[in-house]
Amino acid sequence: MDIRKEEKMPLNRKPDLRVVKTKKAIKTAFKEMICEMDASQITVKDLANRAMIHRKTFYLHYTSIEALF
Repeated sequence: MDIRKEEKMPLNRKPDLRVVKTKKAIKTAFKEMICEMDASQITVKDLANRAMIHRKTFYLHYTSIEALF
């Protein structure tokens, strides 16, 4: 996986590892939760808690839970 492509970074800039780590935590938490419950039951609050981030941080990267599909 090319991190620059995912983050839409110019080739001469290194990706911000904080962003990479946060997005990975969100996606991992989402995958875990989708295996445990129906997708309609997942809330941003619960996802943020599982990923150990703030809700505001989630919204900096995604517009909604549906954006993770």
